[in-house]
Amino acid sequence: MLMRPSFFAATCKSLAALGFASGLWLGMPSLADTERDFILNEQGALTEEDERLDNGRYVDFFELVTEANQNLVILLGSDDFDSHLFVFDGEWNKIAENDDFRGSHSGLVLENPNGGLIHIVPTSHEPDTLGTYFLTVRETSELENINLAANRLADAANEFYQEGSAIALRQAEEKWLEALALYRNVGNRAQQASVLSSLGFIADSLGEKEIALERYEASLALHQASENRYGEAIVTNNLGHVYSTTGNKQKALELYKKSLVLLREVGNRQWEGSTLNNIGAVYGALGEQEEALKYYEESLPVLREVGNRQGEARTLSNVGSIYDVLGERQQALDYYGQALAIFEEISDDGGKATALNNIGIVYDDLGEDERALEFYAASVPLSRNVGDRLGEARTLSNIGVIHGERGEYEKAVEYYLAALPLLEAVGDRGGEATTLNNLGLVFANVNRPERALEYYEQALPITRETGDRGGEATTLNNLGLIYEKQGDVAQALAYFEASLRLSQAIGDRSGQALTFYNIANLERQRDNQEPAIVAIESAIEIIEDLRVTVASPELRQSYFATVQFYYELYIELLMEQEAKSPNEGYAQKAFLASEQSRARTLLDLLAEANADIRAGVEPALLQQEKKQLALLDQVEQARFLVFSNPDSTAAAQQEADEKLAIATTAYKELQDEIRRSSPQYAKLKYPEPTSLKTLQQDILDEETVLLQYSLHRDKSYLWAISQNDFVSYELAGAQTLREAIEAVRQSITSIRTGLPPHLERRQTQQRVAAIATLSDLILRPAIEKLDKKRLVIVADEDLHFIPFSALSLSGQEYNPIGDRHEIVNVPSAATLDSLRAQNIKPIQPDASLAIIADPVFNEKDCRLESDVDTCENQITDPAPTFLASNSLNNLALKRSAQGFDDVNWDRLLGTRTEAKSILDLVNQKSQKTFDALSFEASKDLMTGDRLQDYDLIHVATHGFLNTVEPELSGIVFSLVNENAEPQNGFLRLSEVFNLKLNASLVVLSACQTGLGEQVKGEGLVGLSRGFMYAGVPRIIVSLWQVDDAATAEFMTRFYRLLIRENLTPAAALQQTQQQMRTETEWQHPFYWAAFILQGDWN
Repeated sequence: MLMRPSFFAATCKSLAALGFASGLWLGMPSLADTERDFILNEQGALTEEDERLDNGRYVDFFELVTEANQNLVILLGSDDFDSHLFVFDGEWNKIAENDDFRGSHSGLVLENPNGGLIHIVPTSHEPDTLGTYFLTVRETSELENINLAANRLADAANEFYQEGSAIALRQAEEKWLEALALYRNVGNRAQQASVLSSLGFIADSLGEKEIALERYEASLALHQASENRYGEAIVTNNLGHVYSTTGNKQKALELYKKSLVLLREVGNRQWEGSTLNNIGAVYGALGEQEEALKYYEESLPVLREVGNRQGEARTLSNVGSIYDVLGERQQALDYYGQALAIFEEISDDGGKATALNNIGIVYDDLGEDERALEFYAASVPLSRNVGDRLGEARTLSNIGVIHGERGEYEKAVEYYLAALPLLEAVGDRGGEATTLNNLGLVFANVNRPERALEYYEQALPITRETGDRGGEATTLNNLGLIYEKQGDVAQALAYFEASLRLSQAIGDRSGQALTFYNIANLERQRDNQEPAIVAIESAIEIIEDLRVTVASPELRQSYFATVQFYYELYIELLMEQEAKSPNEGYAQKAFLASEQSRARTLLDLLAEANADIRAGVEPALLQQEKKQLALLDQVEQARFLVFSNPDSTAAAQQEADEKLAIATTAYKELQDEIRRSSPQYAKLKYPEPTSLKTLQQDILDEETVLLQYSLHRDKSYLWAISQNDFVSYELAGAQTLREAIEAVRQSITSIRTGLPPHLERRQTQQRVAAIATLSDLILRPAIEKLDKKRLVIVADEDLHFIPFSALSLSGQEYNPIGDRHEIVNVPSAATLDSLRAQNIKPIQPDASLAIIADPVFNEKDCRLESDVDTCENQITDPAPTFLASNSLNNLALKRSAQGFDDVNWDRLLGTRTEAKSILDLVNQKSQKTFDALSFEASKDLMTGDRLQDYDLIHVATHGFLNTVEPELSGIVFSLVNENAEPQNGFLRLSEVFNLKLNASLVVLSACQTGLGEQVKGEGLVGLSRGFMYAGVPRIIVSLWQVDDAATAEFMTRFYRLLIRENLTPAAALQQTQQQMRTETEWQHPFYWAAFILQGDWN
């Protein structure tokens, strides 16, 4: 498995303190020398007789003629007022000033290379202030001249530093080292501390972490000795950055928080904002996203208050990283875009490189790897230009990940090898070990175990050297896989067991689960089924516990998809054992394992982390649950850090265990309270497989059989369950089924009309043959159990894309099973159980109906200029309004539409005909109806409360499917209002989940509304799931885009059977499909098989 550590996308570091001359350093001549060497020694007073400036200050004036290179020490002191000293040249150009030498005194060292007349002006800091003062002027001593030379070197160093390139940084380092030597000669401890801090920052920037630590520690000691709290705060912050970038996050957090306290003591808002950002970054790296956001949100207003544009941009970029982790990718792009704009404005190439890298990661996550590569390619040269080798290495590694995901292993290796020496040079040992592991994984994937072994064995000592016991456990696990592949079972098992012990010692439960899986797989190869089953059950127990600790719904969904292979192996082991020992309950356990892997289907379907899908539960209780879950996350992470620390004591480990036990108990108690408050919500959030007894006795009736599929590489499985029977079957492997499924879908959807008779016959024969092949593969084994019963289909993988009503078990005679069977689709038996818990009522003959159809997509629609509702647009397929707008809502629609083939944005006039025909049927029975056509077909109508009183809701418009990012799927309503003004008409999937509907049936008469992203463990994540969770127990959707006229005829017949004949939705759908095939011109399954019923059948 390729790894792309999240820190590659994360924090920009804060700048070190670079101010050198905040105070005046003076040599210590003797009192006699001081008195003898005074050029000017005056006692004066500011009185009302003195000249008064416009700002209200009283001033005195002194003139002094100086020689070239006569450097001066000028001191102004007063016990009566806060003094302020100015120095001007002979032309009254200001050349120096100071007001804060010591207390109320002012002073400065004046470098005077040209000599000539100077004006010395003593005054007060505040207006209207009077009192006496002392003014002295003397030449600098030899020590003070050395100090001035050091200052000149420091100024030159700062100029090199501002250039930012790697070469310039080395030049800055050289100048600062020279300055440091001079400051040490004269004993200027304040400047030594400042220069050491700057040198530490240079070393940190160039990746020389150990040198950076030495310099920062030396600087810190000097600041502490002189009780310089501000300097101590800055250096402490910078030490935190070094520890953070070398992987010691807990130490970094400790230092950052110490720095924050000091900065608040001295009142430095500038650095307070930066340190808040840094603390947020550490929490983000620790996976505590909510805590990270809290600190970022506290940091931003501070940085804006003080005008720190660079800090603001870095914090915006970090907020983007958090939203990316949470799956809110549009918000991530928005924040990264804001950061990039500021970096460009202030010409910060290093910041631009980081922002471009982060944007690339988002696009890679979205599946747009070409766009990602474009951003990565723009980032790399910027990192090189500023000498950010760590940033360069991380982006190169990210490029390698993309090539690895594409199977372009040679390129992946090329980029990993380019990143590796950079990581070595900057001392990022953790990144180095990760990259070596990635290289090992690549060579393992191309079946070169000896090279993989070489890289793993390089990574292993690094993980041990750095104390990274989690990385060590991962590497040991990878080594075990290599020895397993080479057939050395004993050695493989030894590595797995060593990895498991280490994972258990540090509390890495994910690592434990993976190693248990590998042990189970190894025992399976040794034909030790029972030990294999025990090991995989241990792994799944951990997976079940870990799933509920993931706070973000999107992350929980993604996480569960990544662990489906555990359940797949468990099912295979149980079914293999069933073959060896029939009738001992292994098949039943396999079915329950399949249910366990699917029972989360209605909870975490949306990628939007903050969707409100908790209707029916007290808000206070849900808020309490959120806080308790966040606490549990923090306690678990803290425990992991304790156990990961090789220096942690037994007492500390025991305390961490006790805290976790307390937090876990509290969380479980809260789950119980939520279950009592809302059984449906609790079941969806914390699903438990429906037992066979419940399924057979309480859910299935005597006229129904449930067919549940589980597709696997070598063998697939089918369980046929009725009230009184349970039978399992072995089917062909997943690839064979996928090919047959694709052949059927292509033969149905690739319809060609107007063919010559012989070609049409050939096309029909090919379609019938393809259908027969698939039907034999997935239905014929259970044919004796079907009879004429209703079929409840729990599909898996590509089976979701097939309308079972179009299948046939009659060989070359096409007799679709939909003629004999009502067919209903559900995500899982547990979902059906949950729906039944709502006490679903049958649809009544007088059911009320709302229809939304024929929306307006653009400002060129004829309805904007015509009063005729049925006018036809003169422009074919005009560009929709959203193409001209870059609002976030319209960007979502743009991105969704990019993946939608052959979108026709012309008016959907057929949907108006469809709506009118349905309304005519209903109105004849004097039922309550409501129709929203044209401009009234708006998103606001769907999201408001207008539709809550309707039993039936019919929506006829464009539906969008995005299989990469399901949150971009949705339904399009009117995009312009009556005044031709753009409006948000895109109802996104996350918003569907938040609808409050009481409808018994929703019909989505739109393109591909029955499809969605296929997510392992979830099935299809799409619109129908959103409506089901919004409270709708039955949804009719389509699997492909159907002809307008055929759809209008189909829907008219369906509602006639549903309303006039009072049939159930399942029966009405079955008879409509049969009528379309036998009584209309639309006999091809393309026209009638697309529509499927999901949910309850009654």
